Amino acid sequence: MKTKKARTTMQKNPKTKKQRKYLLLKIVLIAILVLGAIEITLRIVGNEYITKNYVQDIKGRDIANATVIMAVGESSTVGLWLPYRESYPAQLESRLQKTYLDKNVRIIVPMFVGQNTDQVANRIEKHIQMYHPKIILLMVGYNNEWSLAESRIGNFVKGPESAKIKLAVFLSEFRIFRVLRYGYIALRVNKDNLYRQQIEGQKYIWGGPELVRTPPPNEVYEFAKAHQPEFVELWDYDMHEIIRVAKENNVTVIIMTYHINPTYLNASEFEKMAIAEQVYLVRNDISFRPLIENNTIDDYLLSDHWHPNAQGYAIIADNAYQMIVENQLLNSSGE
Repeated sequence: MKTKKARTTMQKNPKTKKQRKYLLLKIVLIAILVLGAIEITLRIVGNEYITKNYVQDIKGRDIANATVIMAVGESSTVGLWLPYRESYPAQLESRLQKTYLDKNVRIIVPMFVGQNTDQVANRIEKHIQMYHPKIILLMVGYNNEWSLAESRIGNFVKGPESAKIKLAVFLSEFRIFRVLRYGYIALRVNKDNLYRQQIEGQKYIWGGPELVRTPPPNEVYEFAKAHQPEFVELWDYDMHEIIRVAKENNVTVIIMTYHINPTYLNASEFEKMAIAEQVYLVRNDISFRPLIENNTIDDYLLSDHWHPNAQGYAIIADNAYQMIVENQLLNSSGE
């Protein structure tokens, strides 16, 4: 009897195992379909939501019949901690409007500032399609070593660090991951935390870029210090990509150095980029150099000793103004 029962059990086992495998496969497929449906829904809703934010960003700016200049950058472009009218784009717009009375010049600063060059490159096409600029002012790169969000730095470093960064960037591309990550942050981080407020304000879940954390986590800062040549390579790659897209859309590009050069990025890199791509270059660092040398630089900066104040932005606006006017970039002959 025992032998017969054992044989019967053995005969049933293959079928049971097959059923279990089928059930497991079915569960996995259903989970994939459900997650896929959620991901697609989040992307559709998110893209619509983000697009509306782009439109709201220019509401009342009267750009339909305007000559648009797009100022692309980070906190030093938007005029962090100052009224927007004191930022360099606002001061530049005011000067150009007085010079070109018939052009209806409008300078647009796309929403979602505080970005690295990868985030700029990932959105430059959409920005151009939304704003239809004649000129793009690019003062970007400073935040690359502070932010690894969407970063391609993993393509330039070697070893385990590369795989870790690529995985983090890959996961962050999924809206589901962003929802889960935000849920974790919402549970673990106080509502008054600046980083949490940034994520909420920049529509991170819906596809907005993750802002630079200030100050950056120590591990990010130490990683950047150990890989400065790779970050220069990354900046170079992204700038070529941004300029390529601009040229394909017949947009004039002006790249600008910062008033104070980033620790990893020398002004010579901007010069080489301008020569290689045959684009215009504004050397803000040269204008600020005498101020640094005679120790009056703080008269042009905020209390953080880096971001310009209204006077500092006036110098940057004047440099951009001179470049545009002297090269007749808004004249018909320059079209």
